Amino acid sequence: MKLRLILRTAVITCVMLLCVGFVASWYFEINDTEKSEDFDLYTLVPPTALAVIDTDDVVQLMQGINELQCSKDGHFLYFSQMFSHLKAHINTLLDETPHGLSRQMSKMLISFHEPDNMNNQVFYSRLGSGDRDFIDRFIQKHCASMFTAKQFEYKGEEIKIYPLVDDSFLACYFGPGYMALSSEKRLIEEVIDALVDKRSILNDSAFQQVRSSNRGAVLPANIYMKADSIFDTWTEFSTQMNTHALYFSGVSYEADKTDTCHSFTNKLRYQTPVERFPGDILPASTFLFSKRSASDLQPLFDFIPTESSLVTCFFHAEDSVEKPSVIVSIPVKDEMNARRSFSALMATAPERINNTFVTLTGVTSLASSVCSEFYDGRLIMAADSISLNSYMSAMEKGDIMVDHNPLYQESTSSLSHSYNFIMMADLEDVFSQPAEYMQFMPEFFFRHKEFFRHFLLSTQIICTDGVIYPNIVLIYKGVRE
Repeated sequence: MKLRLILRTAVITCVMLLCVGFVASWYFEINDTEKSEDFDLYTLVPPTALAVIDTDDVVQLMQGINELQCSKDGHFLYFSQMFSHLKAHINTLLDETPHGLSRQMSKMLISFHEPDNMNNQVFYSRLGSGDRDFIDRFIQKHCASMFTAKQFEYKGEEIKIYPLVDDSFLACYFGPGYMALSSEKRLIEEVIDALVDKRSILNDSAFQQVRSSNRGAVLPANIYMKADSIFDTWTEFSTQMNTHALYFSGVSYEADKTDTCHSFTNKLRYQTPVERFPGDILPASTFLFSKRSASDLQPLFDFIPTESSLVTCFFHAEDSVEKPSVIVSIPVKDEMNARRSFSALMATAPERINNTFVTLTGVTSLASSVCSEFYDGRLIMAADSISLNSYMSAMEKGDIMVDHNPLYQESTSSLSHSYNFIMMADLEDVFSQPAEYMQFMPEFFFRHKEFFRHFLLSTQIICTDGVIYPNIVLIYKGVRE
């Protein structure tokens, strides 16, 4: 064979081998990328999680938060140390990735665990090609340089712990196409338990049901909340934001009645929906009110209509600044008969009326018996005579919320006119009152009251065919102050 032909054959063979190698490398890289995109981060989430935040685009979420007027005014929600670090360094991250975060890294979960504080949380993310090296460089850049990372083995998996410059620690677990980060090593061990032992949050059928109800794009974020004293099972909230308001639209399916028959929402499932908002029977100084069906009170008050509603109201009396005034309003169908029945009940079982008032309002510090009066076709029960007289005085003067509170109209504009429960609260005023008054206020709000005091809260619950649809609106007041 001629030398020229041999060289030509060798060159062609080398080129073919290089092409095959390139195609094989490209195929395996694409295959690994597809695998990481298909990896379900929820297989890492321990069943001990109390709540989960889920987003498909962490950069968009951060940018949305930064565009809120409350953020521009310097009011931030510091619910997570790691989230705060991420928010503070998001621009640095983007500077080091000129083309933005990979599709895999844009997906992020945060799980929250007992005890509920800023450290008992886990961050999860998928990793694309080259993301692991990028994360390693970023961690090294922000960890305490005088200390080296410690390595631990747990169930055959490696955990790395990095000391940070603020004297805290970061526990890291990296797997093929994913990572989990936490300030607590024990939580990373729970993550490994969830993956290796196949007993993650996905084993919870109630969580699976609520998660499968919405499997579209998660933008800007979804929030999953575990059962508590208000909701009887897992609840999913999708979020929306504009410059001065946060909107949370939720769904919660019926749970096992044997375990949750006493939860607040389980009682609402079987009550008749009510209509309209009560702004025309609320004093203008009202800072907290709720409305729901009164059907569960009929065994005690047989004089109220079958489809009646009850309103609880906390407001400020003109001649009293010591404590808020509190009333309960219930329509009656026959005032003369209602007067006779209620007077007889007050004479024979006043403690039952007192207990009912305490249950409806949360107010336990009654001076004596509940004060009451029939007014404008309604039974008005009050914590004391000042509350009763101040309420009727406001009604007589026409000093009502619907005419004199501009935020009331905005708060109700996005809500349905037919519902099972509604509550509205000026949180700044709420936080200055005794905690016993606030039975339907999430404890989370009290722990972060320096942030939430700038908002007006609206909560509405609608029940349809056994499904609970809670809607929460937070309107920022600062833009009007």
